[in-house]
Amino acid sequence: MNELINQTDEQIEQTRAIYKSLPSALTSCDCLYCQNYIACIPSFPEWIQKLTDHYGLDLTKAAEIMALDSKNDLRQFFAIYHVIGSASPVKYEQQDATVFIETEEFDFVPDVFPEPIVQVMIELWLPWVVEPLDEQG
Repeated sequence: MNELINQTDEQIEQTRAIYKSLPSALTSCDCLYCQNYIACIPSFPEWIQKLTDHYGLDLTKAAEIMALDSKNDLRQFFAIYHVIGSASPVKYEQQDATVFIETEEFDFVPDVFPEPIVQVMIELWLPWVVEPLDEQG
């Protein structure tokens, strides 16, 4: 799993430094969906936590967070991140989450990221943990 993205030690440290300089995702959007995603991060599957730490990502600083669907008491979320490195496009799936690696078409890339860029997208179902949800647009 740690072989999804090719990064030098320098690229990992560059990625970490960039994420330290970026604001929280809640700075650009404080809707209840984003608040819920951020609040759930400590309970993310361990393999997601390890994967993102390995590549220098900060889960609280997604470039974009989207709520896609709902099922029973769960909401489906999709979040976009970026790292410095190279990879081949791939979908890595486990029972509790899916990670998509994209190398050609990028969305919401912060200007501070130098090339080569890899887009990391995480899709997972999360419980609703913030205040009661009134339907949002």
